[in-house]
Amino acid sequence: MNQRYFIVCGNYEQFRDFSKKKHQELTNSGILVEITDFIYATVDSIRGHRNPRGWFYGTWRERSDIGDILTLLMVSTDKPSETLLSLYVEYLENLKIV
Repeated sequence: MNQRYFIVCGNYEQFRDFSKKKHQELTNSGILVEITDFIYATVDSIRGHRNPRGWFYGTWRERSDIGDILTLLMVSTDKPSETLLSLYVEYLENLKIV
């Protein structure tokens, strides 16, 4: 089974643009990847995946469900990356929770 890559972006148009660019970039670097390996990140598409991999792109901070997505990424990841930790703390600080 191929690796799935979740793209957290502001809308589906950004997802299409980014996935095409990233597919070409990875293919050019010798990484075997299919365009179908890229998934538009939603709570439902991420749920059930362990240690999801992917990217943040475009206007993702403006999504109404970004808190749920970030929380799910945090609990789905054995060891969150520095980037994910930083983004999650930024989100919480913007809510004035931290």
